[in-house]
Amino acid sequence: MAELEGRDPRFGVSGNVLRDLVSLGHACGEMTTAGITARVVKQATAAKKCAYIDVLRDTAPCSIGPVSVFVSHAWASELSSVVDALGVIADSLDQRTATGASQASVEAVEGGGDGETFYWFDPLINNAHTVNDKPLSFWCDSTEAAISTAGCLIAVLTHWNDAKLFTRSWCVYEIFCAKEAGAQCEVRMPSSQTHEFGRALLADSECAAPVLSLIDSKSAEAKDSTQQQHLAGLIASSPGGFEDLDRFMRSMLQTWFVDAAWSFATSLLRATTVDGPAKSRSPSTTSTQSIPKPPPPTLTPSTDTSNFFQHAAQMCISFGMKAKAKEFELLIQTT
Repeated sequence: MAELEGRDPRFGVSGNVLRDLVSLGHACGEMTTAGITARVVKQATAAKKCAYIDVLRDTAPCSIGPVSVFVSHAWASELSSVVDALGVIADSLDQRTATGASQASVEAVEGGGDGETFYWFDPLINNAHTVNDKPLSFWCDSTEAAISTAGCLIAVLTHWNDAKLFTRSWCVYEIFCAKEAGAQCEVRMPSSQTHEFGRALLADSECAAPVLSLIDSKSAEAKDSTQQQHLAGLIASSPGGFEDLDRFMRSMLQTWFVDAAWSFATSLLRATTVDGPAKSRSPSTTSTQSIPKPPPPTLTPSTDTSNFFQHAAQMCISFGMKAKAKEFELLIQTT
């Protein structure tokens, strides 16, 4: 891996490293990934002019291991929200699935529940001191290699109605690489977003449509126009081009919306069942969602619950997911 020195695609960092980074950022008043990279990561690596992961090799070697998840996120996001979405500050599988990840996908990422997950997280893998010394081809090749090695990409959105990630050229390129490599791809969000999206869907069955309409890979932007044009060219020259990638990204986000709606629906059933949790089936083509830890919403049981199920079914139909719509329609009979 000499040609990828300083950005070895084989290794990632543990969840504890990401959690500790949030604490270090808070201590110096920084919240975003960009701010924490500048104030924490660069200072911690200033003496050796190396990547943060290289410091960890000397100080905490157990926090480094074979990469299994590539994290794609916007650097303007608050790091605590990103870490929450990944589930690394959750105490249980129930809380991790509340981030929008199905139990099956969590187990796939975490090796069936055994072993530790190691994340490819750009600010800690890149050498922040030599970023401008590498050619664009280096960044493209190493990104592709890391995603292919991990076999799983998690695209983190910090708010259900903010598709900022899908407007950034590098994030879009990362998803493109995952798609081309046949890697597992999914969207995750902070646990609070399941509740927030559920309330929005209760009010408007078409609330997801404006967010999905923002997905337009051809219009994705980067700070450097040369990089933007190069990445767009790679996507445009691939089979299916921008149109195929947009369909793929919409499908990722639609899956999160449906999974989040199912999780919210199940919490409603629990809230409105007198004799304990209601037994309901998960969507036939969607993995079972565990119940999120936040308390269920205060709603009018007979009216709001039924309306939510109807709106969720309508949303699924608009996505072309008729089988999932049937699952929500069946729930109406329980109200």
